[in-house]
Amino acid sequence: MINNTSIRQTGLSGIFDIIVDPRSVIGRLGHRSSWIYPLVVIGAGSMLIGFINLPLLGRVIGSNLPPGIPEEEIKRTIESILRYQRIGVYLTPVGVLLKWLCLSASLFMSCILLDLKADFKHLFGLVSQCGLITFLQELANFLIIRARGGLIRTIDDLSPRLGLDLILTGLGKPLMLTLNYFSIFNLWHIVILTFGVASLCHCTKLRAFVATIPTWLLPLAFALSLLPFRG
Repeated sequence: MINNTSIRQTGLSGIFDIIVDPRSVIGRLGHRSSWIYPLVVIGAGSMLIGFINLPLLGRVIGSNLPPGIPEEEIKRTIESILRYQRIGVYLTPVGVLLKWLCLSASLFMSCILLDLKADFKHLFGLVSQCGLITFLQELANFLIIRARGGLIRTIDDLSPRLGLDLILTGLGKPLMLTLNYFSIFNLWHIVILTFGVASLCHCTKLRAFVATIPTWLLPLAFALSLLPFRG
């Protein structure tokens, strides 16, 4: 028989426990709800945000095209880009799941290299749960963008400053992107992931932190590799 506590722990009512009560999450990472519910919430939420932002993205693209382009060609260009963006929005849940699998695999390999006993299923659940922290940053970005409205004119404006770039400015684009990556949300993500790995593998916080490095270094490297295509 399932009691009310179990229902709360495995249901949507406890979906954000990873933020408010992360210790309670560790014991239920083997349950399917540890990744299914986050996938539903993040997939649906990200899709909604993506569709709402499409008109704004079209306006930003149109205002940043080189001058002198015929109106009809501008319209075709914007429609073509938004078509691919729309497909990407529809595929968001698949992309999120693949991202979690890749990060979990890299975390699992790190644990093996560091001689830490870890279960891939539990690590995948932990990565999925921590994805909710990243989603909160996406939600914060969305609210900031909507609040600024007409002030959004460039692609860079679609990535509000929530990281160390709030303090340090005027540096090169790669360094500014790196500073932007280390927002309060991503830093909290690293902290919770470290504590989670330490608890699952029964190791020190230092060894757990070293094991998590690929999970945040790989996304940063990927973002830096796309830098030449921005703008």
